[in-house]
Amino acid sequence: MNVYFALAGALLILLAFVHSWLGERALLQRLFRRTGLPKLFGDEFYTRRILRFSWHLTSIVWIGTGAACLLIAVRKPNITANAVADIFAVVFLLCGVFSVVAVHGRHPSWVVFLLVALLLWIGAR
Repeated sequence: MNVYFALAGALLILLAFVHSWLGERALLQRLFRRTGLPKLFGDEFYTRRILRFSWHLTSIVWIGTGAACLLIAVRKPNITANAVADIFAVVFLLCGVFSVVAVHGRHPSWVVFLLVALLLWIGAR
């Protein structure tokens, strides 16, 4: 088993659950208590649905990516799995850099993103 891929996968799945739970409680519920949200297609309810959908969609993608990492962790090493891991590593490296730049490192996501990128990069070597 490739421990690096397994750790990256587990981290992504954990991140997804924390993201959904904390985002729902700390951000979305507070935001939705406010009035005067933009009315997409003339409907504030639709705006709330889109925001919630978009927020949790990110978590679903991280769960899927984490599951893919766990799958390649338990398979026999091969060039395709390593190439996929390298692609994921670049994606999470970019996510980490974007997080640092966008909020000047104040949001802790960059730590997880860069750790996942490093684990995947090492695991593919």
